[in-house]
Amino acid sequence: IPFDLNRQEQSRQQKEQKSDGKPIALKRAYPAIVTAVTDEIAALLRDAAEGKAVIGTGANSRDVVPGDIAVIVRGHKQAGMIHDSLQLRGIPAVVRSDQSIFQTQEALELQAILNAIAEPRQEARVRASLATSVMGTAAHDIARTFAADGEADWEKRLNSYREYHDLWKNYGFMTMFRAFLENEGVRARLLALPGGERSITNLLHCGELLHAEAAAAHLGVDSLSTWFSEQIATPPEGEEHQIRLESDEKAVKILTIHVSKGLEFPIVFCPFLWGGVIDGGDTAVAHEGFELVADFGSDNFEQHRRAALDEGLAENVRLLYVALTRAKFRCYVVWGRFKYTESSALAYLFHAPEKVPGSTSYEGLIKVMEAIDDGAMIEKICSLTSADRINLVVDRIEECAAEVTRSSEGSEQFTCRTMAGTIASEWRVSSFSSLIDGHETPPEFPDHDLSEESGQINTDEALPENSFFAFPKGADPGTFLHSIFEEVNFTSVSDVTLAELVAKAMEKSPLYEKYRAAVQAMLATVLNAELLAGLRLSGLPPDSWVQEMEFYFPLKSIDPKLLVSFFRKHGITAPVDLERMAENLNFQNVQGMLLGFIDLLFCHEGRYYILDWKSNHLGNRPESYTPDNLARDMERKLYPLQYLIYTVAVNRYLERRIPDYRYETHFGGVLYLYLRGIDNSRPRNGVYFDKPDAGLVEGLTKCLIDLGEAYHA
Repeated sequence: IPFDLNRQEQSRQQKEQKSDGKPIALKRAYPAIVTAVTDEIAALLRDAAEGKAVIGTGANSRDVVPGDIAVIVRGHKQAGMIHDSLQLRGIPAVVRSDQSIFQTQEALELQAILNAIAEPRQEARVRASLATSVMGTAAHDIARTFAADGEADWEKRLNSYREYHDLWKNYGFMTMFRAFLENEGVRARLLALPGGERSITNLLHCGELLHAEAAAAHLGVDSLSTWFSEQIATPPEGEEHQIRLESDEKAVKILTIHVSKGLEFPIVFCPFLWGGVIDGGDTAVAHEGFELVADFGSDNFEQHRRAALDEGLAENVRLLYVALTRAKFRCYVVWGRFKYTESSALAYLFHAPEKVPGSTSYEGLIKVMEAIDDGAMIEKICSLTSADRINLVVDRIEECAAEVTRSSEGSEQFTCRTMAGTIASEWRVSSFSSLIDGHETPPEFPDHDLSEESGQINTDEALPENSFFAFPKGADPGTFLHSIFEEVNFTSVSDVTLAELVAKAMEKSPLYEKYRAAVQAMLATVLNAELLAGLRLSGLPPDSWVQEMEFYFPLKSIDPKLLVSFFRKHGITAPVDLERMAENLNFQNVQGMLLGFIDLLFCHEGRYYILDWKSNHLGNRPESYTPDNLARDMERKLYPLQYLIYTVAVNRYLERRIPDYRYETHFGGVLYLYLRGIDNSRPRNGVYFDKPDAGLVEGLTKCLIDLGEAYHA
């Protein structure tokens, strides 16, 4: 059914007059065709609601519903235009596509957002992320971030990105992603836009793929961001990467010809089969015998160009056959004098000339179509509607101004259920940081560097830049150092590999470039230091460690009083006073799940160790980092509670994976490395070590974990 695109003309006689002979431009054709298709689908559903459009006969008949209709297109851009138009009319529609999720606009926008969260110090990246539809920040608000009166709001925004970075770093990608969607109101914003359900589906799909890759490959912040960018640059193949449907089968299907192959639908619209062959310009790709040849300007270029155009026409004819044979009861086809029509499959079907020796099918068709005007095209179409072809109808669609009436299937009235149950307010996912909330320094947010005695920022004398004591103090420098240790390969520790590791980190954080030598020297010292008798990190065998290990376990209902009572019962005061430490807790009663993130879990000579990197600043002299000073700092910041939780988690983890496991035999202990204090000339300097008592670990396990539920790590 050809749609007449000149719907502004006043009468049918005027419409039948010849046009000026010029083809209809694509910028005019596309919106007109999309509107015409949408109007016809709306009219079908309106007739169905009145019982006028049915499928089947007699007792087996039923009203047409959106799920009976398919729109077959040539490309993803056309699919998007049809989808958006149907959505604006309130007609449910879904896009079936073999396009990779990494090729979507949502993937590109998420890439910009993740790059900003991975590097929140790069303000240009943060501003770029705000310009996405996911964030929905107005242009004048972004411009205001450069103005003096917007400084406070801009700092607040930067802080929010730093918090997302910390969540990602400490608790994993999915925890950060869920918090981001909730805090930024992403769902509500996107759903208010045309095609919002499609956008949300694509965004969540990307999130799932990121989470799966992070878990499978143990990727940290920078590594996962890099992986996502690589997928966007070179989208992989596979069904798990294809765009998913955002709704059920009760919707109009929009799909490409390639995806439609082998499928059948009651009613099919083919609005874009008039597309023709486009000349490749300076490149020609065609077959020479059984070989595919790409010609960029050889002596045979013209021969290859002609062959390429002919093969393009043949491919168009093949696709035409696929599209036209998808319909079971009715097929709509758009035909008109559009740009590129002269080399389309429909032109070949209706006006193919006799084969002329020496010319290709493409060249013969172009020559014939140059002599055909609008009247001849209409006459040819009308000649097909003879008496013996009563099922072929040619019609001209007038502009449809009627409102859409929902199908009878969607007229059911829904009511909201009344919530009769209760929700326990204490149940939530907690962490070490939430348990010490309100204490002087939340250790889960990396390394707030306080001086040893006063609790204030250390302001000692200036130091040479090649001294690691001069390295900046604070949360951001601590995060920078952690990102380096995330990438260390302990089986390959040399001056060359460490230099490459530091150089890669400096590229992302050039602010610390002048400390390159100091950072590299610190790495060499830490990785080669003898932490315990015979234990050096540079001596770890392959596959003997896990970096950034995430865990969670079911948590009983606990409060500070319970922990104080527990530690008082065990009476442990060395290397820290656990009871006095617990008295500093003031969190509210909590239960649910406890989540944590271990910097490094490794195995040495059959024993498993927990290790945490600390860049805390206790002074500018090695003497400030003796074991006694470290113990005081650990107790003041409640780190022992942190590593006791880690030990409970690792102990439960190993119990389920090592035959005949015994804590005393298989668990080696806990190491907290104060990076500024490790000195090869001072054994144990900067190294805090503890192996919690087996009875303490067993008792704390029973105190914290709901053993009636499955444990996960």
